[in-house]
Amino acid sequence: MVPVLLAASTSVFIVSLFAVPLSDSEHRWVWVAVSGGVMVACVVALILLTRRQRVVPPAEPIDVATADREGRVFLAKVLDVHTVQHTDGRALTAVRLIAQPRNRPIYQTTIGVELRSVLTLGMIVVVAQADPDKPGLTLLDPPPSHWAQVAQQEYRLTPIWTAPQWEDDRGIPRWLRSAPIAVVVLSVLLAVGGRGWVAVQELDTSGSFFGQRNPWPSATPKLDLFDPENTQRAVDELIEASGVTESTWVEVQRYTARFDLLTGPGAQTTDTWQWQGQSPTRVGPESLQSDPDELPDELFDLTTIDWSLVGALMEQVPELTGINDPDATVYISRPTVEEVTTTVQFQIIASSAYYTGTVIADQNGQVVTMWDGAPGSPAAEWDASH
Repeated sequence: MVPVLLAASTSVFIVSLFAVPLSDSEHRWVWVAVSGGVMVACVVALILLTRRQRVVPPAEPIDVATADREGRVFLAKVLDVHTVQHTDGRALTAVRLIAQPRNRPIYQTTIGVELRSVLTLGMIVVVAQADPDKPGLTLLDPPPSHWAQVAQQEYRLTPIWTAPQWEDDRGIPRWLRSAPIAVVVLSVLLAVGGRGWVAVQELDTSGSFFGQRNPWPSATPKLDLFDPENTQRAVDELIEASGVTESTWVEVQRYTARFDLLTGPGAQTTDTWQWQGQSPTRVGPESLQSDPDELPDELFDLTTIDWSLVGALMEQVPELTGINDPDATVYISRPTVEEVTTTVQFQIIASSAYYTGTVIADQNGQVVTMWDGAPGSPAAEWDASH
């Protein structure tokens, strides 16, 4: 059991070294597949290896007189009596013993017996060893009369409850005895192979591989939606996929965007669409549906917006808010502040570990108000003066 548990824990550790960096990757499913495969291998090895403790074949008939003359008859102490097993039509009981040979140190093992009498925990019994180089034992029941007297007078085994384990490997294939090592080796191969595959998939878009043409297609890079060309492309493909141009709400982040669109032309319900990676996807009905009477006042046409303003405004955000390299989202909707007099507004919320700033511009990209931001920034001063 200990080798199996050691193999399992080692396997998990090895896989984690190679695959944990995949958790933030679009190929994170590789980590799931690799770790799942290793866990299955460990469980299978555990089940197969522990079978030898659940079904233990009884020893072959033994010549007790010869074994006694050769010193292969001795005492043992009962540690445990397992659930009855049925093998080849015979009712067997797995008995765990501490054996006290006459020519080697004590050891612990499990044997299969056909009980004729009741065994109790701590009971001293007489056993015979067929092969001095193997742990297999035969329970002598009843024992020779002189050994029965010795067992009754035994005191050295009485206080002993632990000993080194020596399992009987009879009937266990050689490959199965090496299963813990095989599991570790398999884990290394799976982990290294999975990490290498992802490394190939995440090569640069030029397709080069150590100066050579990459024979495997590299993963398609994410689109930076703050780039004007990419923003317009995302909107165009969204309109083509959805079949509508009217929206109530748009959120644009660097690599993803959300659009709340009419379910269809003339509909009174809205659906949420998401752009992530390379294409738009319909998520489902918008979680908060607008009142049908108020819906017309919330709609705006995506084709009337200059989408290059998303990137242009984002370039101004660090200077206006005093937040460098911010985590920012651009929200596009009907006006929510009185300073905006155009059909739609751009609201940019930029944040860092310490500060958050807000910038609002009209449909022409003209900044009309801002607040918060880092101390001393234009946004903070504007907020204080207004």
